[in-house]
Amino acid sequence: MGRLVFVDQLKGVAIFLVIIGHVYNFSLVPSFSYVPTFISMIHMPVFMFIAGYMFHRKDDSLKVIAYFYSMCRKFQRIMLPFISFTIIVCVLRDWNYCDLLMNEMKYGYWFLLTLFMFYLVYYPFLYLSMLSKYIELLVYLILSVLLILLCKYIFSGGVKSLLSLDLFAQYSFPFLIGMWLNKYRIELKILQNERKNILYTILITLFLIAFYLFVQIEYGSFIATVQSFGLRFVMIGISGLICWIFFSNINLTNKLGSCLSWLGMNSLPIYVLHYFFLPDSAFFVGCVDSIDGVILLSISVLISLLTLSLTVISYKVLSYSALLQRFLFGK
Repeated sequence: MGRLVFVDQLKGVAIFLVIIGHVYNFSLVPSFSYVPTFISMIHMPVFMFIAGYMFHRKDDSLKVIAYFYSMCRKFQRIMLPFISFTIIVCVLRDWNYCDLLMNEMKYGYWFLLTLFMFYLVYYPFLYLSMLSKYIELLVYLILSVLLILLCKYIFSGGVKSLLSLDLFAQYSFPFLIGMWLNKYRIELKILQNERKNILYTILITLFLIAFYLFVQIEYGSFIATVQSFGLRFVMIGISGLICWIFFSNINLTNKLGSCLSWLGMNSLPIYVLHYFFLPDSAFFVGCVDSIDGVILLSISVLISLLTLSLTVISYKVLSYSALLQRFLFGK
């Protein structure tokens, strides 16, 4: 499978949204804003959706030795940066490494651990391809639901925090949708007809309804367990699918498209490095809540562009060393 340009461009948009969301949450820290809530429903679901889509290859071998070889490559690509940067963060901030590992968010590096766990757990699901299509899909659904329930309600608090199992369960849905979309060769070209606008409108409507319910549940008077159990799974799956359909029907060939493609192809180094260039929240204390929402959004975009620029420059400098490329970025 060759590189899909719109996939790289979608990843480029997603990594920039990640930076904007982190600027809001870690630097500006407004008392409440719909923007980071909305962004958080898009960027990570999109990354998980794409990871699921790229997970299954037509020529994948189902031999056990191929599984271990694949996991070794994934460990180098994903877990080496996770280990390296969590150690660096602990050294720079004088933190206890065990305390960081027992924190569910892992100082923001939970994504790498969760992504590796997806590859580790779902690769054996490829053996289901020996079943008929519909039986396989049913088994997928049953095992996926059981796995999600196991992660959320069976494991102890310590294990859940160490492995970030709540996040694993939360983002299983978009990852699985991406897997199925590729595995069953559901061509997006079928959407490029007169029914495309109707389908897309339905998806947008469902997404907006889900977003409204999310805000009401998160900050209103609805029962919190409803949100934590089911609605978030549906919501993040819809957001990933909408972004996928939108970008699959456009192909940016201009400079913006080239820039987004480059960011997408280098999204992992940008992700692990950008934390070091986020402004200190102390600089904005006392002034953020008095700023108009549109102006605050504009400020966050400018700060994000600056953060992204510094991140890219540092990555370019570090990438000259093959050894640093290996241990910091898994290349």
